Amino acid sequence: MLLLHATTRSGNFELLQMLLKKEEINICLKDSKDRTILHCLAQVRERKPGDKFILENCFKVFLDKHSVTKMVIDSRDVSGNTALYIALQSGFRERAKFLLIEGADISVRGNVCQVL
Repeated sequence: MLLLHATTRSGNFELLQMLLKKEEINICLKDSKDRTILHCLAQVRERKPGDKFILENCFKVFLDKHSVTKMVIDSRDVSGNTALYIALQSGFRERAKFLLIEGADISVRGNVCQVL
């Protein structure tokens, strides 16, 4: 499992925030199911008080990285899901808004308009 993915899934958002700020971290790496860290951030749940703020900050730091391109934002996993679709399906509207502001394509996956 990739470091960023494992850190996200474990709920260690403070470490994730530090890792995302490192210039040498490759945020475009995909796991065995073609998920980027953005896919993981779009669906991970907070585990303790204060996690929501840190998690949303991680999301913003990721999206502010200069190497994040439209291709990364609209990247599909093996099931064809984009981070936008996953955020909406998981009920995280704020994360979906961040993605839309950054240029995520709402038409990449069908039925997303119904969730908004």
